[in-house]
Amino acid sequence: MPGQDAAPPTVPARVSRSRRRRSRLLPAALAPVVAVLLIAPACTKDDSPNPTADAPGPTPSTTAAPATEPTTDATTTTTAPPTPEQEVEAAYLEIVDRYYRRFEKPDPNDSSIAENHSGENQRITTDELTKVATAGQIARFPRGTPPVPTVLSVELMGENTALLRICLVDDTQIVEVSTMRVVNDVVSSRLIDTTLIRSDGRWKADSLRLVQRWEDGKGCKR
Repeated sequence: MPGQDAAPPTVPARVSRSRRRRSRLLPAALAPVVAVLLIAPACTKDDSPNPTADAPGPTPSTTAAPATEPTTDATTTTTAPPTPEQEVEAAYLEIVDRYYRRFEKPDPNDSSIAENHSGENQRITTDELTKVATAGQIARFPRGTPPVPTVLSVELMGENTALLRICLVDDTQIVEVSTMRVVNDVVSSRLIDTTLIRSDGRWKADSLRLVQRWEDGKGCKR
């Protein structure tokens, strides 16, 4: 959306291996399944006669039962460390969130740009923020939060490169600050391949390749 043509903010994703293809990045959850096990208590039949006044029951013992030590449940819960793929996915989702939130107060000098983007993608992100700020525009999110991409797959291509396929439904609106008039509210769904590289000890969005785009908010399962 940012830019002279009021196109939506793009989010970095993958380009071709020659890394000369340029694309705009437009940054997209599985519900947990809960199993419930119902166990019914079993009943046993007691055929022994009930004691009566003529046939008294057993005489109670006067010996106190030995005290028992309270038992302690020693079960401990451990959480497995995240896999490398999960670390990449978490880093990408943070990059996308910060990308969109910059457009709420566009600042092309924001230091977090270099922390989250590299190469050509860093330049494109800076240019987009400059255009939106110069036009006196900001981003607004109809649902109150930025779009969240759905990560469909993560492939590690060495220690410092990862390829993600994501689906992004983008409903970001671009608003004119002086009038609060919406100048762009196009909704789109995008299937994107995104490349991340690890640089300076952190994952950064490096490039993208747009696989397919639909002009609606129905997602990528077609």
